[in-house]
Amino acid sequence: MIFGANFLDKFGFAINYNEYIIRWVDHSIPLKDPHEIFGPKMLKNLNDQLCQEKEDNMFDCKILDNYAAQILHTEYEQININKVAVDQKHLTQYQHHDLQNILTK
Repeated sequence: MIFGANFLDKFGFAINYNEYIIRWVDHSIPLKDPHEIFGPKMLKNLNDQLCQEKEDNMFDCKILDNYAAQILHTEYEQININKVAVDQKHLTQYQHHDLQNILTK
């Protein structure tokens, strides 16, 4: 499930992009540095792997195929949105109402 910034903000999540940290209540976790993910080091590593594949011919498929995942078929059932909101025991009544409104959209 993917939540937008408006949802995260409404429920007290604070995302600090300058420090690459997300905070909620008394907890914080680091975000991945986007320069690290898409930076020159990652591209060089990918290029090195591709070159190694050509030299060794170790792989039956291209290196990028190793990162692919099959999307499996699944069945979805309709849920009671009010029950989902009320079951979130850590939320206030106001937050239950907001969650119900967001999930109804």
